[in-house]
Amino acid sequence: MDTEKAIQSKMKELSEMTETGLKELLAEKGLDKIPLTGNSKNLLIKQLAKKILDVDTHKSEDDSGAEAAESNNNTDAEELRKNLQEARDSLSFCLNDSFKTHYVICIPGIVNSITVHSDFQEVLKIMKEHKSQNPRMLSFRNLADAETFMTKHTANEVCEGATIKSSYPQEKAEVEGGEIKLFPSLSTPQINEFRIQLEKCNIPFCREKINANPRFLIGNGDMPTILKEGTRYNAMHASVISGHLESCQLIMEMVSDVEFLKRMYGTQSRAEENSARLIDLYLNTPDKIANKTPLHFASEKGMVDIVAFLVSFKACIRNFNKHIVVTVQKGDKQYESRTCTGKTPEEVACSRYNGPSPATTKAKIINLIQDGTCYVPLIRSDTSAPYAKVGNPYTPTSPYKLVSEIEDAFHPTTDTDASL
Repeated sequence: MDTEKAIQSKMKELSEMTETGLKELLAEKGLDKIPLTGNSKNLLIKQLAKKILDVDTHKSEDDSGAEAAESNNNTDAEELRKNLQEARDSLSFCLNDSFKTHYVICIPGIVNSITVHSDFQEVLKIMKEHKSQNPRMLSFRNLADAETFMTKHTANEVCEGATIKSSYPQEKAEVEGGEIKLFPSLSTPQINEFRIQLEKCNIPFCREKINANPRFLIGNGDMPTILKEGTRYNAMHASVISGHLESCQLIMEMVSDVEFLKRMYGTQSRAEENSARLIDLYLNTPDKIANKTPLHFASEKGMVDIVAFLVSFKACIRNFNKHIVVTVQKGDKQYESRTCTGKTPEEVACSRYNGPSPATTKAKIINLIQDGTCYVPLIRSDTSAPYAKVGNPYTPTSPYKLVSEIEDAFHPTTDTDASL
């Protein structure tokens, strides 16, 4: 049946209705917003006819759709239900709290509590509340790992430097099947106390602190720990300025000890690499104010023994600010990284020395810095060899070839050494 004819037929049928019945039908179809008057009656009847025909059309479509759905294959319906169930299971897995990132909070001290949380905002709130107790937070991929960690450790162990397996996700260090120690960060009072005792040359106290926590010497980024803000003095600066050779020896002994550094870095290779790096940094890092290295401070104050100790290391830069110049770009200008006076350690020798024999002391320091120190080795066998041999002289910057000297000294020969 043609649509236009159907509308006309429906309009004729509606026009025969009473005004009351027509108003009720208009209200039912949502067309009662326009008043039913003589001028609007034909328009409303036409809209009402279209509305009724549309409803009837939709009903027929719904009926045909229902019949088509009933005629679908049962196998397709079963597959649809199966896919829907899989989607629900996947969504349930994703929403499960057990597989979210979980955080373990360790609060040391008398509380000694270790708890697991999944809400990061809650974690931050708890950490802030217990800030004075130096709490520690560790993150884990799921609840099971967090609970396993919690059952194996206590808060005091973790915060004081417990040995933690590197397989945990919070560990960033690359450890070759070994273990590393988590050492807590230091507070400002702890650093100040350590610096004061180091300047007083309290070696037993400082050694105990360093052994308990290497962070007294090794700070963030594997750099020397800053003991004094502003000037940015590290332990070597503080030791040299206070004039204590024993403190300097303690620092270099600890950063040269690979076994000691393995506690922090885990492997032999990483410990050796960082040991060489720390030696270089402690010997050659300038301060922030005057841009002076420890050798500058020792030289200008006439500390012969400390100068001799510093230059005995091959990594020590003796001509700092003369050949080692760093250009820094700041805006349109360039600045060279030099001391305030732009002088080398040799040039500032005894410039702030007030002790006896300044000329002699200055000559000794210059001689040391200029590689004037010479060593003559005496090679002696651990066995009952009949004689010893005096080796060739050498300096710290010209390494001694001990192996070749030993071979020459103890290899059987008929020649007579005139030096013996």
